[in-house]
This record gives sequence, C-alpha cells and structure tokens, in this order.
Amino acid sequence: MARANMDNRRRQQNRRDWSKVSNDTLAARAKQLLTAPDIPSRSYGAAARQFERLAKNFGWVDAKGAVYPVRLSTLQLYIAYQEARIKPQSLLSYLAALRDKHEQLGFLDWGKVRFNPAITRMLRSNKRNFLHTESTRCTPITGEHLRLLKRRLDLARPRHALFWAVASIAFHAMARLGEILPADNSRIALSIRLQQLRVERADDGPYALITLPRSKVHDPNVEATLAVWRNGSSICPWEALRSYLRFRLRKDYAIGSPALWCIENGHAINKRWFLEALATYLPEYDFTGHSFRAGGATHWAKAGIPKWVIQRLGRWTSMAFETYIRTNPAVLVAFAKASCGKITAESRT
Repeated sequence: MARANMDNRRRQQNRRDWSKVSNDTLAARAKQLLTAPDIPSRSYGAAARQFERLAKNFGWVDAKGAVYPVRLSTLQLYIAYQEARIKPQSLLSYLAALRDKHEQLGFLDWGKVRFNPAITRMLRSNKRNFLHTESTRCTPITGEHLRLLKRRLDLARPRHALFWAVASIAFHAMARLGEILPADNSRIALSIRLQQLRVERADDGPYALITLPRSKVHDPNVEATLAVWRNGSSICPWEALRSYLRFRLRKDYAIGSPALWCIENGHAINKRWFLEALATYLPEYDFTGHSFRAGGATHWAKAGIPKWVIQRLGRWTSMAFETYIRTNPAVLVAFAKASCGKITAESRT
C-alpha cells in the first residue's frame, strides 16, 4: 500500500514537471546526450587520444588534415599497428572507443567502416594468430596481508579507520576499487553517499548493504550492491565498518558532507588517496587496486565457497567470471584444492 502511494505521488509530480519543460530545453538535452555522455569514460578517452597521436604521426588524415571520420584504409593500418602490442580483446575495446568518438562528433556511419568485411577478416586473423605469453598480473592481497596491514594501523585515528574499512570491504566483497572510490577529484560527484549505506539484521546477525552509484557493467535496471557481514575473523569487514562509522556518524565529523567515505573536513577520498595510503603501510608489496578483487576471490575459493556464490558476491557476469577463473592460476588451484579436500572427506565417511 505504501509503495502504491509513493508511485502515485511520483506520477503526480511528473505531471506537474511537464509544465516546466519546453521543446528548446528538450532539444538542448538531446544534443548533449548525442554528442557526449554525462560521465565520460576515461579509458575510451585515452584510447581515442592515442589514436589521434598515431594518426598525426603516420599521416592518417584527410586532405584537410582531419583525423575523423576514420577511413577504411586508416583503420586497416591501425589494426596492423596494434596487432603485436595489445590482445585481440583489448583491440575490440579500442575500436569501441573510436565508435564512441565518432558518435560524439556526429559521424554516425562508423559501422560501415568497422564492420566492413575486410576489417572483420583482419580481426579474425588477429585472433587466430595470437600467441599467449607470460602475463603480468596484479599481486593478490591475502588474509595475512590484511592482518599485517591492520597491525600497522591505529584504528583510534579516524583516517586509519576509514582506510581500514575500505580495504577490508574491498577484499571481502571482491569489489572493484574504482566502484567504491572515484578515480580522482574530477569524478568526486560519483562518490558513494552515506544514504546509500543500509544496515539490516538477519537471524544470524547484522549486515550492511552498500549501493554503488555505478558499476563496471552498469545496468540501470539492476542495482549493484556490496554486502558486508560479520565473519568472526580478525579482519572482519563488519567490524571494520563499525570502527569507521563510530567517527563518521559523530555530529562533529564531516559536517554537511553527504559522502560515506570522507575525512574529518567532509572531503570525499578518491582512489589515489587510498593507493597512496596502501603503499605507505605496505611498502614492501606491489599491490594495485585490483589486488583486493583478485585476493578476495582467491580467499573465498580457498575457503571452499561455491563458484556461483563468489560470482554473485563479486557481481561478475557469467562469461567474465568463468574467464577469470580459467586465467587466474591462484584461483584455479584454490578451487582444485577445495574440491580435492571435499572428495577426500567424503571418501572417509
């Protein structure tokens, strides 16, 4: 009943808002949506800028010196250049970045070039000719690393408690660090807000849900959340969150700031702040933001947690998750050991 009343109020509000909107306003917004997204992709922007540098260096421009729209012959040269430098799947992402750039500039016939039979054949040959080499992966963080990190922190200090809460939750929830924290201050508007933290209670104890404003695989129809629960360990994410909230919920802390992850003056922290702190307190290790996601998956796999549970908690799509398992030796070995232990136990009964 309450939900129905809320929906009715929302519809009535929308009707009232119609009178405030003009065709000129809608036309301006339509142009904005066509030429550029509200939240531009940093990776797409970097790929487009790299292409533009290559185009000017190799002379891939038209008679007027313009880089766009990209011609078929230019795209063939670009694919040949990238073949030995990036993986086939990465090349597809780079081409998607060029499509996005074309659309922003109003060149909407990119598909005629991108899906030309010659380009399709080149990409297929590139994929078939690709040879796997030793890849450099991030070093996964382990539970022991987290325990060492905690010993080096003073959780009576608010910034230490803040850093520890993000670290423990990122590890246990297998989160992408870029989803918990904005990359830098230019994207601070994407910070998680305090109101996006929800505390619930189940039969076996309390837990928290954190709604992510955006996720890597962003679907407006599916709410992306991180789950935080008590696991009884010395690196428990629930206790880490509680330690930080003792500061965050004080009336004199971050006055007027809506951000969940922020320092005393209300300034929201970003990914750079976190990684600098990580390098400060664990300087002997070469960890990255992805170390928490990889380490969390390995941790739960070693604990014998079923793959489908890890997949749901880590919010992987099915294909992406299976690819991650197949290509991450530490996770693969962990699943194998857990399976062997289960078979051995069953054989003894």
